[in-house]
Parts: sequence; C-alpha cells; structure tokens
Amino acid sequence: MYLYPDNLYQKLEFDQVLQLLANHCVSQSARELALNLQPASTAAAVERLQSLAFESYQLQAFDGGLPDAQIPHISAYLRTAFIEGAFLDEEQCFELLKLLQYVKRLLGFFDARKEAYPLMHGLAAEFELPKEAISSLERVIGADGKLRPNASRELSDIMGSLNKLQSDTRKRLDSIYRRARAEGWVAETGITIRDGRLVIPVLAEHKRKLRGFVHDASSTGQTVYIEPAEVLEGNNEIRDLELAQQREIRRILVALTTEIRPYLPQIEAGHRLAVAYDLLRAKALLALRFPTAIRPEWQHERSLLREAFHPLLYLHHKSQRKTVLPLSVSLDGAGRILVISGPNAGGKSVTLKTVGLMQLMYQTGLLLPAKEGTQMRIFSKLLVDLGDEQSIENDLSTYSSHLTNMRRFCEQANGDTLFLIDEFGTGTDPHLGGPIAEAILERLTAQGSYGVVNTHYSNLKLLPTRLEGLQNGSMGFNTDTLEPKYVLELGKPGSSFAFEIAGKIGLPVDVIVAAQKKLEAGTQDVEQLLVQLEQEKQELERLKLLIDHKDQLLSELVARTEARELDLKARKKQILDATREEASRLLAKANKEIEQTIRQIREQGAEREATKALRNQLEGLKEEVEKATQTEKAVQLAKIDSDPLRLEVGARVKLKDSDTLGEVIELGKQEAVVAVGSLRMTVKASRLEVVSRAEARKQERKAMVSTGKVVRDAVGDFSPNLDLRGFRGVEALQELDRFLDKAVMAGYDSLSILHGKGDGILRKLIREHLRKQRFVASFESEHADRGGDGITLVRLH
Repeated sequence: MYLYPDNLYQKLEFDQVLQLLANHCVSQSARELALNLQPASTAAAVERLQSLAFESYQLQAFDGGLPDAQIPHISAYLRTAFIEGAFLDEEQCFELLKLLQYVKRLLGFFDARKEAYPLMHGLAAEFELPKEAISSLERVIGADGKLRPNASRELSDIMGSLNKLQSDTRKRLDSIYRRARAEGWVAETGITIRDGRLVIPVLAEHKRKLRGFVHDASSTGQTVYIEPAEVLEGNNEIRDLELAQQREIRRILVALTTEIRPYLPQIEAGHRLAVAYDLLRAKALLALRFPTAIRPEWQHERSLLREAFHPLLYLHHKSQRKTVLPLSVSLDGAGRILVISGPNAGGKSVTLKTVGLMQLMYQTGLLLPAKEGTQMRIFSKLLVDLGDEQSIENDLSTYSSHLTNMRRFCEQANGDTLFLIDEFGTGTDPHLGGPIAEAILERLTAQGSYGVVNTHYSNLKLLPTRLEGLQNGSMGFNTDTLEPKYVLELGKPGSSFAFEIAGKIGLPVDVIVAAQKKLEAGTQDVEQLLVQLEQEKQELERLKLLIDHKDQLLSELVARTEARELDLKARKKQILDATREEASRLLAKANKEIEQTIRQIREQGAEREATKALRNQLEGLKEEVEKATQTEKAVQLAKIDSDPLRLEVGARVKLKDSDTLGEVIELGKQEAVVAVGSLRMTVKASRLEVVSRAEARKQERKAMVSTGKVVRDAVGDFSPNLDLRGFRGVEALQELDRFLDKAVMAGYDSLSILHGKGDGILRKLIREHLRKQRFVASFESEHADRGGDGITLVRLH
C-alpha cells in the first residue's frame, strides 16, 4: 500500500495503536513485527489477515487462548551458529531447546483444534519439527539449563574426580579451621574464597602461627586470608580439574552445535512460527480491550463504518470513566467524498482520523472496534494532509506545504485511493484559498477517488449540491447551550457558529455586530440558513421526543383501562358467587326450619298421612329450588364458555407448538406480549391459539403437580455460590445459565460468582452475559478484602 507522507502513521496516531499491540506481545521479535506492520493491498491478503485475527480472537475469548511461553530472541546468535567452528553456549542451547519444545506444544495444540481454527492450524501445516535436534539438545542440556553431568564419559569422570577431591580438601580444611579456632587464631567469618581458592580468615597477630600462603587481607589489615600448606596441593589439583572441565564443556558444545547445524533453517522456521502465533495472540488481546471487535465485510465499491470507535480516544476516556460516542460513515458511489463542516472543537479532525485508523487497522489485519454490518473497501493508496507542515529548512510556509501535498494528491490519486484532508484550503486569503480548494476537490472527484475533507469554506459546503460523488456532513451543535454534540450527521452542511461562539465566550456585542455587517451578503445568507436549519432540526427532535412521551402515556392509560376492566369482571364474578353462596345458605336454613316443624307436628300427634303429604310438598319445593339454582349455574357457565374466543387483552392462550399457557397483556398488529407466570415474552400472533377459561383451568391443574415436582428437584440442592475457575468461555456461559435458572426458581435475590482475576477475560465475558439478562438487577466486584475483581456479586429482581 502506498502511504503519503512518510510520517503518515504519526499523523493518524497509528504508531500509538501499534505500540498498544506491541505491549501485548511476549517475544521481542513479535514486538518488532508489531511496530512495523504494513497494510496489505490485495483482497486475498487482507481477508486472510482478518480471518486469522478473528480465529485468534475466538480462541482467546472462548477457548482459553494459546499455551503460555517465553519465546527467546534467537536471531543474533543463530547467525553465529551457522559459521563452521563457532558454538553456542549453555544458555543459548537451552533457549533453542525451550523454543523447540514450545513449538512442539503448539503443533499438538492446533492438531487437536484443527476443525475449530483451520487457518491457525494451517500456519504450521508445512512446518517439519526437527526431532533430531530436540533429541540432541535434550541429551546434553538438562531441565535446569545446565550441561548434564553425563553429557560425555570424559565430563562424567572429571566431575566425579573433582567432587571427590573438593570433598576431601574441604574436610581437611575444616579440620584445620576447627583447630585454629580452638587456639583463638581465626575471625568469626568462617572459611571463605579468595582468587578461586578456599582460605581461612586469620587474625593478623596470629598469621605466623598458621603455615600457608597469604592470598589477601581485609581493608583494616586486622584479618589475613591464608591457604594452609596442607591443602595447597589439593587446591592446585582442583584448579587443574576445573580447567579440564571447562575444556570438555567447550568440546561438547562445539560438537552439539555441529550436530544441530543442519537443522538451523528448521529452527529458524519454528521461531518464525512461534512469533507469528505470538503476534496473533497480541491482536486478540488488543481487540478484547474494546467494547466490540469485528471482522468487517469486504466490499468492492463501498466503505461503511457502523458505530466505530477511535481506539485511542476510547481507551483514554475509559481510563477516566468517560463515555465516547461512536462514529458512522458511509463512502460509496453517490457520496465517495465526504465534506465535513461545523464548529471548531466539534470533532471534525477526530472523525477524519477515525476513518484513517479504521482503514489502516483493517488492512493490517486488526479487528475493528465497530458494530456488525461494517463494510470496508480495500485501497492501494492512502494520502493524508493533516496538521502544520511548515519547514524552515525547505523554505515552506504552512500554505505552501499544503499545496505541495495537494500536488502529490493530484498526481497519485485514482479510483483505489483514499485521501484525508484537514482544514482544506486554509492558510491563505479565503477569497483565493476557497476557489483553489474547490478546483482540487473537483479534480480528485473526477479521478474517482474516495476521501474525507474538513472545511469551513462556504463554497465547499455548496459543492456537493451540484457535483456528483460528493456528500455533505456536519458535526452536531446544540444551539441552546452553544456546545458541540460530537455526532456526525450526514446529508447536510453545518455552520461554523463563529458569531454564536464569539458571543458565548464574551466578545463585545458591538464587535460581533460590526463583523456581521462586514460579512458578504451571500456568505451571510448561507451561514444564517445553516444556523436556522440546525435550530429547526433540534426543534423537530424536541417535538418528536414530546410525541413519543405522549404515546407512552397513552399506552400506559390503555393498559390501566384494560386492567380496570378485568378487575371489574373479576369483582362481578365475585359478587355473583357470593350471592349464590348466600342463597344456598338461606335454602339450607329453610330446610332446617321445615324439618324442625315436621318433627314438632309428629311429636304433637298429627296424623301420619297429613304429615307425609306435608313432607312430600316440602321435598318438591326443595327440589324445585335446587333445580333452579343448577339451571342458573349452567346458564352462567354456558355463557362464559360460549363467549367468542377472540385474541384480545386478557384472553387465555397457548403456543401452537407447545402446551405452554399464558395470558395476553399487550396486543399489537402482528405481535402480542404474553405473561407466563412471572415471565413476559413477545410472540407473533399467528403462533397463539385462544383457549376457553374452562380448558385453561383444566390445563393449569394438570400442570401444577408436574411443575411443582420439577421445581423441587431443580432447586433442592441449590447453592447461591458458583465457582467457574478453570471453565472455558462457552462452558462457563452454559454453567452460568443453569445456575441463574435455578436461582430464579429457588427465589434467591443475591448470588456470588467466583471466576478468578487472571487477564480478566473470563470476568468480562461473564459480566457481558449478565448485562443481557432481564432478571439481573445489578452486579459488582466483591470487596477487596474478600476477593475483589476475582468475584462478581449479582442482585436479582
């Protein structure tokens, strides 16, 4: 990709993005690669970079990430190893061994995951692990990074003799030291070493009492360090053996280096592979720092950013607990070039830089902090004119440097070019700079280029109305508070609000009025029109909010009316039931009194036949009353059950594809909100079947028994504490869902989730998932003394 000027990365602050990437690399080689990333120019190359980065993101976010490792920087001494006769020391051989062992782990890691991460697995598809080199290194170098004592027979013999002689000499020296100490000749420091030889610290006044060789004296002269004559010969032999040991170690290392020299190209390839995985891991870790990280869709003729964040601005504001508004921009055939206008400090330059950063991140294989649906075009040239480029050495003023850049733009621009120009046309007389800027913009449009331009010139704001391929955009401005809104609004130019801002900061009114009078009539009309349009737009937005608020109030009123109607129906039923109950009670009381009267007649000796006739008459009356009551009850039930089954608020319904029963609480044109117990769900009306209340009661009684048993079984052994340490992303979310379901059924309102601290990836994943749950009221970290960020406390509604 052709980049202009040479310091384009610094102008767009892409060098700072690359530094963030480098900070996540483990190896020095990967950090160097990260700081020198260059954008690819072909669709195939960019799509491969994006797909690899997305696989790495999935691996890091949901599958635990790559195995941990320390990748040594072997490039410098590996070049030495290629030279015949040269050799690697113990530490360098150990680093090569660790590298090859790590590469071996990587190969096994991706062999087990080749279906989930085919591209990352494919990076190592043609790499052949130098097993012979690993065997040779492991035979000589131990796990502690030192030569094994049995690396050769000669070394083993030397070390055996050396250890025995050192032990014997030490014993003899200890005996001499104890004797001298008993005589009071020595200092309290014990046996020490001077010039590589074991010596005894002797008080200066007793130095002639111990026969031997004086190697050193203390700074005060009160202590001398004597090697006793009895161990002098032994120490000489130890020195000879140590020299022999060093010669043997050198010989072994020379032989080992010669042995692995044929495999050095494979070792280099293994190092490149490990570094490539390290860089992919860094890309994933950087992406995880943003609220979203997506792989954009490649488009041949269009770029569409949807809610994209300036990465540096987002991280800076996040550290200060501030919010950042995302940016949405579309560059396509009808509006390939965006002309942005608006007040100073309103976000025009940030918008321009965001567009440039998103393009560089996309073509260097970094995932974008944007919303799904973002589409990106691939450009072969990126041209930027941003900031003050005046040069004393080259005798260039600010405007001259801008014109120099514009000359390069006109020479290089074509249909595969993206250009970004900040404060287009400034730096000279506006009457001259404006027309020159307009002519340059017409030229770039004719060449089919894509671009974003910031300007205050009225002639450039009007250009999109008569030139195809350009579109206007403005940075939002609150005309009431006279403060920028930092929101890009496409389709219309914006005023600079110079006079309004001047008034806000306290410039004298008479000065502002005088300036307005000096403004050319045409320019003044355009500025007044733009200000008026902005005011009218904000008034329409206020009216829309007012209408939305009234709609919400109306909906609530309808809901309350429907609820009142349902309440009246329930009260009516309650009154009827109470009336029937009272009638039954009165009938029972009458029966009792009649029975008592009959008993009294019998007791008083009335004729049997008369009593029998009276009883029959009373029984008939009782049956008649009961029959009438039953008839009324049947009529009422028939009336209830014969009501037309309409889909309306309050109707009992069930889902056609299940036996789940619920009640309609809201009804739209095509959808309904159904209450199922304490849950609310929105379903299409076509999926609902209205059932009679009798059928609903029957189904509810039937479900109560089985539901109770399921709930008791589910929550019988429930604990409000969940430990997710060691779980991978998908497994952790599945376990979390089961835990939350049981908590809701059990009626808990306070939960604790232990996930550990680590890199914070699992904590972020869990909290994003909790944020989407309706029944989660809030969550926070545990107190620092009880686990801090390693534990999330959850409150349920």
